[in-house]
Amino acid sequence: AVLAGFDSKVTILCELVGPSMPTDLPERSPLHLAVILDKSGSMSGTPLEEAKRCAVQMVEKLSNTDQVSIIEYDNGVNTLVPLQPVSENKRSIIRNIQSIHSGGSTNLFGGWDAGRQQLEQQVAENVLSRILLLSDGQANVGYRDVDQILPFCQQALEQGVSTSTYGLGRNFNEDLMVEMANSGGGSTYYGQTADDLAEPFAEEFDMLNALCAKNILFAFQSDEHEVKVLN
Repeated sequence: AVLAGFDSKVTILCELVGPSMPTDLPERSPLHLAVILDKSGSMSGTPLEEAKRCAVQMVEKLSNTDQVSIIEYDNGVNTLVPLQPVSENKRSIIRNIQSIHSGGSTNLFGGWDAGRQQLEQQVAENVLSRILLLSDGQANVGYRDVDQILPFCQQALEQGVSTSTYGLGRNFNEDLMVEMANSGGGSTYYGQTADDLAEPFAEEFDMLNALCAKNILFAFQSDEHEVKVLN
């Protein structure tokens, strides 16, 4: 109910529902994933071990037609695995993940940007390219403010590379990690352990497998009312 003669604020929830999945779908589009692992001091101990375990679970779910890159960062950035087909390299990729040890400061943007560069090399219409950032979001080297980082996430999305964030640890920087995913066209999750994130990742993986539309634009306009998008 809205009171006549007075300005009122009304919140509207709009949901877009995709069609039922056809039974005769062709083989899904290949996934190109850049898995970015934060190995900074703030992630030392349990958070890093859980991030590594989560990354291994991600790689294990990929098929031979998918490609993956593994990047680690603290104050520096290191591409452990350049973008390559999973196929026969899955065991080697997992060993690289398991070899990661904690380091120093947190160059979060540098790690994310290295993943973007890996994926943008092979963006294609029939490929789903996504950065998966596993971190506590406590950036303290390079770009660290939300307003500095978000334009880059938006630009990457326009180039065909989306961003999802997986927050780990008790000091999770919700503001930065959530806004990166929102601006990057992906999803954001938080958990204390890899088990906490296993179901959200399975959900995202299933969504990528069942994608029926990309780059959807939804507009709500009114000549008489002010409209503000909340999320």
